[in-house]
Amino acid sequence: MENKMMLVPVMLLLAVNVVSAAGFEYDMTPGLMAVYDNAKCRVDFTNDLIDAMADEVPEASYLTDYQDTLNDDMNELYDLAQAGDRVAFREYMQDTLRSDFVDTKDAIRGARDNFDEWNVTLETRLELREDYLSLNETYATCNFNSMKGIADEKLNWMNAALDYWSERSEDLSEKGVDMSGVDATIEDAGNVIIGPFEDAVDSATTGCEVREVIGDYCLGNGCVEGINHHFFAKAEIAKLDAILDYLEEDAIEAGLGDEVEEAESYLESADGGVQETGYEQYAEGVGESIWEDIRSAAGTIKDIFSQLRGV
Repeated sequence: MENKMMLVPVMLLLAVNVVSAAGFEYDMTPGLMAVYDNAKCRVDFTNDLIDAMADEVPEASYLTDYQDTLNDDMNELYDLAQAGDRVAFREYMQDTLRSDFVDTKDAIRGARDNFDEWNVTLETRLELREDYLSLNETYATCNFNSMKGIADEKLNWMNAALDYWSERSEDLSEKGVDMSGVDATIEDAGNVIIGPFEDAVDSATTGCEVREVIGDYCLGNGCVEGINHHFFAKAEIAKLDAILDYLEEDAIEAGLGDEVEEAESYLESADGGVQETGYEQYAEGVGESIWEDIRSAAGTIKDIFSQLRGV
C-alpha cells in the first residue's frame, strides 16, 4: 500500500513534538535586563535618599550599611539577568532583594522616628522633605521609562512567539497540511492581546499605569486579573488536529481507526479545558490536565505516523 506518508519528510513527525507552555526558545536576557533597570530605579532612589539623610543628620549615617546590601543585591541580579536565568532571577528578586528593601525601608523609617531624640531641627527636616520630593520626581521618570522598557520587551517576546508559530504553520502548509486553524489562532492572539496591549501601553502616562497594562494582557496564562489567551495550548491543539486530519484517511485504511479516535479524544478534552477556562487563569490542575492531554495526543499521533510509514 502506498500512502502519502511515504512521500512526506520526517519533518512532519518532528512537527508533532509538543512545544512547552513557554512556547519556544527565546533569549530572556533583554527582558530580564529591563526588569533589572526598573529595580535599579528603586535602588538609586533609596540610596540617594539615604545619602541625603546621612549628610543632613550624622546620626543616620549607619544607613549606608543598607546601601551596601542593596548594591550587592543588584550586582547579583545583573549577573543573573546577563545569564538569562529567568527562574533564578525571579527567585532572587522575590526572596532576597524584596526582603532587603523591606529592611532598608524599616531602617529609614526608624531613623525618622528618632529625629526628635536626635534634635533634628525643623529647617533640616524641611530640607530633607525637599530632597525627597526632588528624588521622588526623578524616580517617577525613571520608573515610567523602565516600565515602558519592560512592556517593550514583553511585546517583542509576544511578537516573536507569533512569528515562530507563523513559520511553523507555513512549513507544514507547504507539506500539504491544512494549517488554517493555527493561522486563525495566531490572528486571534494579535487581535485580542497584542493590538490592545500596544494601544494601552501607548496611552499610559505613569509607571503604575504601564505596570497595570503589563498585567492585563497575557499571551499564555500569566495574568492574575487580566486576559489570558492560552495561545500556546490553543496553537498546539490546532496544529495536532491539523496533522491528525492529514493522516486520518490513510490511518483508517490501515486499520488505525481506534488510534485516530484516541488522539481525537485527547484533543477534544484539551480543547474543552481551554474553552471552559476562557480568558481566565487555569483553575487548579486544569492547565496540567490540558497539557497532559496535548502530550498524549501527540504521542498517539506519533504512533500512527510510525505505523503508517511501516505499512
